[in-house]
Amino acid sequence: MSKPVEKEDLQEALTVTQIAKLCRVNRVTVTRWIHKGLIPAIQPPTGKPFFVRKEDFVKFFNGYRFAKPKRKEGAHEEGQEKSP
Repeated sequence: MSKPVEKEDLQEALTVTQIAKLCRVNRVTVTRWIHKGLIPAIQPPTGKPFFVRKEDFVKFFNGYRFAKPKRKEGAHEEGQEKSP
């Protein structure tokens, strides 16, 4: 049985949209993760969108390997010379 949602739970929580931006994925992907149980989430009884406690998101994020963003061709790191 789940405990009732308290206001304090939602004050320190992230929305699906916020998580999607942080992970650079679509909102639908985050919702799938929630439905699969990969990220614990709170859904208020009114049926409003899911919320994820920050601490739960951090645990998920630290344990999940995200693809590194691809570098643009010709881009180089600061301080390094471009090779011919």
